[in-house]
Amino acid sequence: MLSACIVALLLTLPLVPVLPILTPGSEADAAGICDTSFCASIQIVNMHGTGYGRVTSDPAGIDCSVDPSGFSGTCFYTFAWSKLISSIYVDISVTASFNSYVCMGMCTGLGGSIGTSVALSPGDAATLSPKFDEGKMATFYVDPDKTSTGAGTVTTSPAGINCRIVAGVGSGTCSHDFWFLGSSLDLEETVNPDNGSYGCVAGECGAPDTDFKGSFGLGPGPATFSAAFWTTYLVTATVSGSGTLVSSPGGISCPTACSHWFEPYSTVTLTASPAPGWKIQDWGGGCNNLPVTSTVCQLATARLGGAASIAFASLTAPTPTPSPGPTASPRPSAAPPSTTSPGATPVPRSSQLSGGGGTAAPGNSPVPTDGAPTSEASTAAAGSGPPSPSLVAGDVAVGNGQPERTSAPAAGSAGGQSQGPDPAVVIVVALLIIAGLGLGWAVGRRGRRSPTGSSPG
Repeated sequence: MLSACIVALLLTLPLVPVLPILTPGSEADAAGICDTSFCASIQIVNMHGTGYGRVTSDPAGIDCSVDPSGFSGTCFYTFAWSKLISSIYVDISVTASFNSYVCMGMCTGLGGSIGTSVALSPGDAATLSPKFDEGKMATFYVDPDKTSTGAGTVTTSPAGINCRIVAGVGSGTCSHDFWFLGSSLDLEETVNPDNGSYGCVAGECGAPDTDFKGSFGLGPGPATFSAAFWTTYLVTATVSGSGTLVSSPGGISCPTACSHWFEPYSTVTLTASPAPGWKIQDWGGGCNNLPVTSTVCQLATARLGGAASIAFASLTAPTPTPSPGPTASPRPSAAPPSTTSPGATPVPRSSQLSGGGGTAAPGNSPVPTDGAPTSEASTAAAGSGPPSPSLVAGDVAVGNGQPERTSAPAAGSAGGQSQGPDPAVVIVVALLIIAGLGLGWAVGRRGRRSPTGSSPG
């Protein structure tokens, strides 16, 4: 008998945690079962909010959907369990829909959830009264600029917008309903241009090929923001000559940095600064209508993007001065003729006489005051007999027999070089030597032909 009771007890143990009512409908329906087992109920009360949500339980039983119009599903349930357990716990999850929040002792954000645990004793009737209220909504529209020529993507945080725009045509999610609590929703928008494009939202643009972020406060209702991706606008400057060309806004400082990307709808002011001694010669490209007296050019960037080129020959060098031709080296002045050879003992010019007569040098025959040479001097002048001592090297007899000095340039004279013998003199000397040799040969031959007999007695 005892063993049979033990077996019966073991068979009932798996049913100890909870014995749910299979078909609960009301408290009266559960009353009969509650006569033989422990039971308790949980009821969801509608607080008539403006939002949407759902209440579920674990163990299963409660599954109640709530909206402004009322309930749907199982919003009242009786839980039954074995008499071996005095009470049970039921976990309740209250979750608001994405556009609503729920308050039950505390409040959540949009789409938030509250979890609680309810302790049930036999005969308890628990009541839960969550209130679901709808948040505020702002509908965000991305309106692609149909005239834009670039490409890129617009996304948002909180998530919702993921709009791809190519040449003014949008695709993907370009509109979304954002629900929020309070007076407004802070929405961050990221504009991600493709390479070679600018991104712009609501007239505000970012740098080329760079993500651009914008923040917006959205209130309830619709909100439309224009978005565009423009082909980047490159301004290029060319400077020839000596000077600079600087842009405002900054970016160009030519000839160092001669190109820069500028935002659409902007005006680029280019200012030329000639270097000292230079002037503006000509403006070209988009500034070609400016006079040379103007130092400033305003270039309006096109809203369709593209490229603009400004060619400058803005600074002109002064007229070059012809360089002087090669200058000949000055010729050294010839030194005055020297009366003596280097290292030689000076020889007096005994043959140079004063106008009214003079005294002959020692050892020389006197010369008459009337200019007639002596017999010895005449002999020397005629070329026969020994030369007169009055004729030293470099003297020649001229006119009436008075010697005249014709000295050769001394060593170290003009040009710094010694001059060789005159070729004509060499030829004459050579001919005289040959003639002398011939004369000597003839005299010797004649002597040999004479008879060698003894003189007459």
